[in-house]
Amino acid sequence: MKCFFIWLSVIGALLPQATAYAQRGALERLVYYYSYLADELVNAEEARTVAVGCSGSLPGKRCNLDEFLEYIWKPLPTESATTAPKVDIVENLGKPKFEDVAVSRLYTLIYTWKPKDSTDKRHVTGNTDNLKLLPGSTDYYDCLSKITGPIGALDMAKATFPDGDKKDLADKIVSKGKASAQLVYDFRLKDIEKHRKNFLKMQLMDGEVIYKQGRNVEGLLPGWKTLDAIATANALGPRGADRLDAAITAHKSRPNAMMHYTALAAADSAQELSGCPVGTT
Repeated sequence: MKCFFIWLSVIGALLPQATAYAQRGALERLVYYYSYLADELVNAEEARTVAVGCSGSLPGKRCNLDEFLEYIWKPLPTESATTAPKVDIVENLGKPKFEDVAVSRLYTLIYTWKPKDSTDKRHVTGNTDNLKLLPGSTDYYDCLSKITGPIGALDMAKATFPDGDKKDLADKIVSKGKASAQLVYDFRLKDIEKHRKNFLKMQLMDGEVIYKQGRNVEGLLPGWKTLDAIATANALGPRGADRLDAAITAHKSRPNAMMHYTALAAADSAQELSGCPVGTT
């Protein structure tokens, strides 16, 4: 894992500073917020690492989702505003406790949110301030790859919690945090599959490229396909695995593909640290 973070830092330094926008940005904000909630449940105040400067209206001056989104907001290069828009998602949730709201609903609310002022065209799915999110992180990729540690730690610790409200809360935060991390990974993998589909066909002209059904976590990604590497390698015949690996490696080295693979690696690390299997599709 240490070698992975070193590799990710090197690759990230070679790429433009980036963050996820729109759908991916909405999902990543859920990953960040569930990590923030898990951090509180599993770590003493002095040991917390996620958005430690966020001071809000919840007990212990912790931040609700709106306050959290405002805290980590950072203007896009094209935006002149220096203060975050006033987010009002929480008031639209109704009576359910936050931990009982479905990931799919929260995703939709974040993705579609707009300021009440119709002249304000900003969203909350653009840039994030990685130093506010995870102090010490070097960039967006580094932040995403490391931030879910508290979810994984809570997943291991919750078995020791006595039955009751805290254990129930921990179960829900871990479950929804993992689902959010899986969705970020799957959206990134879907991007890559779209990006490399024709390339693999060209590289493997005499062989069939076989796909399988991808995950549909929370019902947000129905009907997408991901490469079935084992079936494809077998269909390619002798040295099929080597040929497929060579084609994928060639695609990874293309300048317009590097950022996709770096984002996927960061998302996969977020999956692993949250307690999900690595690279599961």
